[in-house]
Amino acid sequence: MHKWIIVVFIFFAVFGAMADLPPIVESKPDIEGLPTSTLSVRARGLHDTDIPALSHLPLLKYLDFGEGRKALAAPITDKGLASLASVGLRRLDYLMLGYCTNITDAGLPSIAKMHSITWLSLEVCPHITDAGLNALVGMTNLTGLDLRGCPGITDAGVERLSAKTNWQTIWFGGCPNVTTNAVEKLQRALPNARIQKDDREWGSHK
Repeated sequence: MHKWIIVVFIFFAVFGAMADLPPIVESKPDIEGLPTSTLSVRARGLHDTDIPALSHLPLLKYLDFGEGRKALAAPITDKGLASLASVGLRRLDYLMLGYCTNITDAGLPSIAKMHSITWLSLEVCPHITDAGLNALVGMTNLTGLDLRGCPGITDAGVERLSAKTNWQTIWFGGCPNVTTNAVEKLQRALPNARIQKDDREWGSHK
C-alpha cells in the first residue's frame, strides 16, 4: 500500500469525515477540558508531569507528539513514555513520536507495554538505535513503523525486525546507515509487507 494511501486511511479511520484537526493539549487543564469521548489529540508541548492526565481520555485512539515540530521542541522523555504506558489507554492505535529528540532506547520497553498500538512513528528520533528495536519486535499488534531519519538504525537493526512476521509497513528513508541490500533482504523475509527506503522522498519531506 502506498504511503500516502496509508496516511489517508489513518486520518479517516480516526476522524471519519470530520474536517477539524485534533485539539492541542499542552497541560493537564487542557486535557481535562476535553470531553472524555475525545478520540485524538496533538500533544507536542505536553510535559512528562502532565501525561498521567491522559487517563481522562479513555477512548483515545490517536496521540500525536510530532505535529507542530517547527514551532516547538517536544519535552517528552523516556520518563514520560513510562507514565504513558501506565495510563492504560486500551484503545490507543496510533502513537506519533516524530522529532521527539529526548526519547532513547530506554523508552521503547514502555511503548511495548501499550499492546493496542498498531502504528508507531519514531521519525527523527536520533537516540533510537538497533538495540531498542528488540522491544518492538514483541508487540503483537504493531504492524506499521516509521523509522525515517534515524541515523542510529543500521543493517543489524533491519535484520532484527525480521523476527516479527506480521509487519505491514516499515519506512527507512533518511537512515544513512541502512543499505538497500538490507532493505531488500527484509522484503524477501516479509513478502506481504511494504518495506521502503525512499531517500528521495525523504529529502523532499525534510
